[in-house]
Amino acid sequence: MSAADGTVGRFTTDRSLVVQTWDEWLAAATRIPESAAIGVAIGTLFPDLAERGLLARMRRVAEKGGVEVLAPVLHKYLLPCPPLDPASRLERMRQHVVIAPIDDEGGIAGITVTIEDVTARFDRHASADLDSHSETTRLRAATAIAERTEESALLANALADDSWRVRRVAAEGLAASTDGTVVDTLLQAIREHHQNPALLNAAITALGRKRHDVAPAILPLLQSDDADVRTYAALALGLVGDPRAARPLIAALDDVDTNVGYHAIEALGRIGDGEAANTLARIAESRDFFLAFPAVDALAAIGEASVAPRLLALLDDPFLAPATAACLGGIGTIDVVAPLAATLQSADAPAGPIAAALAALSERLGKGVREIVATTTTPDLLLSAVDGADDETLRGLVVVLSWFPSGRVDIALASLMQEAGVRRLVADTLARRGVRATPVVEEMARHADAEVRRAAAFALGGIGSPTSVKVLLDILADSADAELTTTAIVALGAIGDARAFTRLLDFLDCEDATVRQAAIGALSSIAHPDLEDAIMDRFVDQSPRVRESAARLAGYFAFDSCLTFMLAAARDEDALVRRAAVESLSAFDADEAWSMVCTAVRSDADATVRAAGARALGVATRSECRDMLLAALRDSNLWVRYFAARSCARREEADVDTVSALLECFVRDRAAPVRVAAIETLNSLGVGNLFEPLAVAANDADDDVSCAALRALAHYPPHDTGRILRNALEHGGPRQQQAAREALTLR
Repeated sequence: MSAADGTVGRFTTDRSLVVQTWDEWLAAATRIPESAAIGVAIGTLFPDLAERGLLARMRRVAEKGGVEVLAPVLHKYLLPCPPLDPASRLERMRQHVVIAPIDDEGGIAGITVTIEDVTARFDRHASADLDSHSETTRLRAATAIAERTEESALLANALADDSWRVRRVAAEGLAASTDGTVVDTLLQAIREHHQNPALLNAAITALGRKRHDVAPAILPLLQSDDADVRTYAALALGLVGDPRAARPLIAALDDVDTNVGYHAIEALGRIGDGEAANTLARIAESRDFFLAFPAVDALAAIGEASVAPRLLALLDDPFLAPATAACLGGIGTIDVVAPLAATLQSADAPAGPIAAALAALSERLGKGVREIVATTTTPDLLLSAVDGADDETLRGLVVVLSWFPSGRVDIALASLMQEAGVRRLVADTLARRGVRATPVVEEMARHADAEVRRAAAFALGGIGSPTSVKVLLDILADSADAELTTTAIVALGAIGDARAFTRLLDFLDCEDATVRQAAIGALSSIAHPDLEDAIMDRFVDQSPRVRESAARLAGYFAFDSCLTFMLAAARDEDALVRRAAVESLSAFDADEAWSMVCTAVRSDADATVRAAGARALGVATRSECRDMLLAALRDSNLWVRYFAARSCARREEADVDTVSALLECFVRDRAAPVRVAAIETLNSLGVGNLFEPLAVAANDADDDVSCAALRALAHYPPHDTGRILRNALEHGGPRQQQAAREALTLR
């Protein structure tokens, strides 16, 4: 554009920034005539130039040379003028400004300032609304601009918006922008507006999200004369995470400004370049209050094991010890285990952090760590650290204490069952310690608190000592808590002692189904010689819960003597009894057993019984059972159809009739679970030629159906399925995206 177009004005000043020339365009735009402008300092004509930091930029050009450019998206304008077009929605003219030196033989004689009016460009967009007093209007405008990635550079000025919502949209829009000037604009914002925390944070966020090859543009800022600019450059480089920034950041560690060094350390940790490890270790060894801590954290993030031995000496520093121990746990090798454990001999050692580090080393390096620790130190300091420790500290202490074969450790661990945050870990730990821990755990099983008793009962089951049968039976005698009762019953089953047999039979009539199932499982584990007779007696009990339990136990052992009772139970008046019997009859290899299962599938009035029969048919090999499954696939109840489809998969028979029935369920069934079961069964049976219905199902409105179809497409050629899977990855919901990834992995 040119002055003739009526969009460009120009003025010049001497080295003192006193106006020397002032053209007609400027006179019209600013309403300051040439006679009033010439001979007056530009800062006097426009006092806000100094406040906005723009006078300093003109002075820098006048004194040092170089060219300065003011982008309208960031600075809006140099000289405050109303728009020349009265119809404009903007309060101020938008200006693209170039400030250049005027060279003379003796050096710089002054500056020339060219101002281009670009208001019309902004008026054509929603960007005019970014100046609105309404946050809602500004947010709507920012969102609209952000969606047009080729124009989103217009959002730069919104980085300083008073609303965090607008700033967030602006940062995201700039990060996604395809405009090649965006990076320069963001860097300019860091250089010139780092005193504005909101703008600075948004600019750095945008740079960090943009990532694509922005590091080379940021690196020169590390050489700025302004320490704040160097600081924020280091911060931005860390967010970008480009390995090319590692060496310049290592050099920045020696910056005279501590803030620069701090952010350079954090950036190196984010980048993860091992070349920085030795320098960071040196900083950590300096024990500098401000820099040593982030240096240790950065070393943990980098993961360079060679520097780990150098950090051991820092464990005597109360400020650095927790971070140092965590770092050693993350990066240390087997050679740091013994010296790390040896520090537990000192009364001043931070036992909690060291225990956490040793636990982490054990998880990474194996049980050799435990053996070294157990032979290098004693549990004394660890035991003294237990009192008053928080849950996170206790977890590390429990793990390491478990490595010492000491009665004092057993007592301490048992007492920790009272701590809810580590109760399950303690119970697991004591169970692994074996019979030696039985007395202290039995003592906790007599505790007043039901949760403590439950943890103790769980541990006693894991230990499996017959001496614990009495205390567990005592729990059953006085507990009104179903969870505690269930845990004690499971523990008795794990021990398998016959003394519990009679008491466990009583729980076959418990109203709580979980307790009943636990009793059935425990009785199955004990396998008492009187169990067969006890089961037959209970088939004629008045309680349907007892009869149901008898059917499940009989099915587990498949006692021949119980078959007649089982057939009768399959006709019981109570549906729960019939369901248990029908499901358990699959254990009996007798024609009458399978005939009863088929009858139940075909004609039982209760859908849950028919579904149980459909499940039982999954293990059948008889041809009549196949026919019943085909009938079940057309049952009126969706769960009967569902389990029938699943049973077809277990039978692994892909005959024409079965495949046809499953296809009908896949394509036409109205229930999503049935369609999913049909898809997965057809897939497991290796049925081909399903590409077309699977392609349709991949876009089904039901997430379960679409995901099952996407996974099934893994077995079809890439040229057929590539478009479908790619579409799911790009446009599907989180579940469809995961299913597509699974399909690609399977392929």
